[in-house]
Amino acid sequence: MEHIHKRITADERTPNVDPALLRQPPAPAAQLQTLLACNTGAFASASGNALVTLVKGSAFECLYALFDVSGALAGQIFNEGKMNTVATALTTNALTYPGNNNTQTLQLILFLRAGYYVHYYYPQSVGNYGELLRVSTRLAMTTFIANLHFMDTTDAHGEVLLEFVTLIDNAEEYAQHLGTFKRLLDGFNNNALASPPMREAANRVFVNLYRGSFNSAFIAAAQLDSSIIDSLDNFGVRNDHLLGTSLQFLTINAAREMSRFLKYPGTLQNKARPKVKALLTNHSMVGPTAGVWLAAAEFVEAYDGANCAYYGTCNYRRDVEQALFQFTHTCSATLRMRAQDMTAAQFTQSCDQLALQETYFHDTLKTNRVPVANDNNTSLEMVIFDSSKDYEMYAGVLFGISTNNGGIYMEGNPAAPNNQARFFAYEAEWVRPTFEIWNLRHEYVHYLDGRFNLKGDFGESYYWSTTWWSEGLAEYISKKRDNAAAVQVGRSKSYQLSQIFRNTLDSGSERVYSWGYLAARFMFERHASQVDLFAGHFRAGNYNTYYNSLGGLGTSYDAEFHQWIDCVATASNPSTCASSP
Repeated sequence: MEHIHKRITADERTPNVDPALLRQPPAPAAQLQTLLACNTGAFASASGNALVTLVKGSAFECLYALFDVSGALAGQIFNEGKMNTVATALTTNALTYPGNNNTQTLQLILFLRAGYYVHYYYPQSVGNYGELLRVSTRLAMTTFIANLHFMDTTDAHGEVLLEFVTLIDNAEEYAQHLGTFKRLLDGFNNNALASPPMREAANRVFVNLYRGSFNSAFIAAAQLDSSIIDSLDNFGVRNDHLLGTSLQFLTINAAREMSRFLKYPGTLQNKARPKVKALLTNHSMVGPTAGVWLAAAEFVEAYDGANCAYYGTCNYRRDVEQALFQFTHTCSATLRMRAQDMTAAQFTQSCDQLALQETYFHDTLKTNRVPVANDNNTSLEMVIFDSSKDYEMYAGVLFGISTNNGGIYMEGNPAAPNNQARFFAYEAEWVRPTFEIWNLRHEYVHYLDGRFNLKGDFGESYYWSTTWWSEGLAEYISKKRDNAAAVQVGRSKSYQLSQIFRNTLDSGSERVYSWGYLAARFMFERHASQVDLFAGHFRAGNYNTYYNSLGGLGTSYDAEFHQWIDCVATASNPSTCASSP
């Protein structure tokens, strides 16, 4: 759950990914021993033919580990001489590439990828990469592309091709491979569509085109040969049938990268304009084809907004929002719902759940229903999408929020007179025919917590180590003692309570939510008076006092916390664990 988020611009939206992609080739069983014995230091001491032999004989996981090296070791492994040695070996290897990894082509590519990756982040440690490496890498790439198997459409080739296309990105060779990108897009057929690694390789082309948009040499190359726009357009037309399916990201990404060429006045923009307009004409702003329509409209706004009338996209966010949310319902004076598709019974069910939770919240937190000072969030608007797919498709474009989450509460500035707190969520389509708004109760707690406990906006409280409270409280109030999964996680004793008190939103999902729940429940069950003190500090805006008192607790509750976890995990009646032993 996130509280605040900036509006995301078109240039900040990277291409969508396949939810079922093959992320990396699996290590064959015969290589497991190599994996267990992987020693990244061995790459530092090897050179020449010995280095090539070591790379080709390494398990994939061992080579992936090289992406994490830094410092002096990075320079010892990835200096220009060693990179040149492996690039030269790839040139020789590519001459007889058999269309699969039988000759360890993939290992050579992975080493080069790792080198360029590490060099990008630690250039001083790795040392200079000059013309020698640039020439040898380009020769290796050219040789691989010239191989007769380069346009194969099999899983075996796709696994190698994926890493090769990613190498183009790592080496920032976008301008030199405009023709390669066109070949791969033009050659993408039904066989490629049926292959997960081939799909990912094609999708990586879109990533490269996105990254290339920040590369002056690539832009210059595209201006000299704008046919990449035709390839993107044709790819989208051929794969329009994927819209509304789990593979629609391919069609949408093609539309996005074609529309991105509106960014460049002159030849590229003039060529892209009628094609982008055709995307808008041939697709609808809502429904299965909306992903393409929204992608085109967003780029029109970003790069050709003065001509929005030509495209028919002026005020498109307002138009989409009105077309999308046809149902509204008022739960109470403080709660209003706008939904893409909900029945009267579903509205009533949801409102009833929130009403019960609101009462439980106030009783548990002893708020007396008195808001904190200067909080004008007198009402909450809940925007409910029909599915997670719709949430991902529309929410970012319409409201400028991140959608890599299970819902998001936007508190805004509660001191502003006209501020409107909103919660964006979606129906959990995977539990149908049961109706459930995912994280409904959890997110509602955030609204209540912000209005009745945490003075100021989210940023003001977050700075003072309140993540354990805000996320743990939302989990605890919404689930009460019914969270067996979190209790099971707690049995690992992976964290002390004093560590959970220092959580941030970057601490990881399990630590933030499961352990946050355990911390909040423990404090309410065993140390309610301390909770009351914390709440008093929050309501007064005395976050520094809270922070100091948290530090004063130190590790004093750690042992009791673990003992309590053991109790709730094993007791036939967990309520007996609420009193101190």
